[in-house]
Amino acid sequence: MRQTWSAIVWCHWPVAPEVVAPRLPPGVHPDLFDGSAWVGLVPFEMRNLRLVVGGRSLPAIPTTSDFSEVNVRTYVTGRRGPGVWFDTLDASSRLGSLTLARGEHYGYNISKAALNMATVMLAKELGRRDVTVFTMSPGWVRTDMGGPHAELSVEEAMGAFAALLDRVGPEASGRFLDSEGQTVPW
Repeated sequence: MRQTWSAIVWCHWPVAPEVVAPRLPPGVHPDLFDGSAWVGLVPFEMRNLRLVVGGRSLPAIPTTSDFSEVNVRTYVTGRRGPGVWFDTLDASSRLGSLTLARGEHYGYNISKAALNMATVMLAKELGRRDVTVFTMSPGWVRTDMGGPHAELSVEEAMGAFAALLDRVGPEASGRFLDSEGQTVPW
């Protein structure tokens, strides 16, 4: 696979190893620096994503070669040495709202509704471990899918997302929020 990352921001926070360790699979441990595990939030633009077969790049699949992504990661060690463990961060769209749904974009709407259900289920399961899980709709973003006339640049959408992460706490768990932190109806 070939890809280019651009418009990348690296944000890292020290976290007690005993907070990170239960989220890792057996045999994988937090890689410590100055006695802390480190958790990163890394928003970026994925560009020119291509599958490579026999040394040749395959043509792009529409709407999948360029997109925004946010990684939640921590650094780990295991029997094969140091590495990166990726967690997840979910972004949805108002098109996934059952209340706001219209009779178009069926496949996309259904996939986002499923993501919203996963948010509710994960919030219930992980809430017992004091983990906050929510889904955010960044708004209409200028991407291949959003098009050139969308309201927000990727940088504006990621900035709003980072600001929201600073403002919300456990009360947001299991909710579908817009970039201002307001609840979007399921």
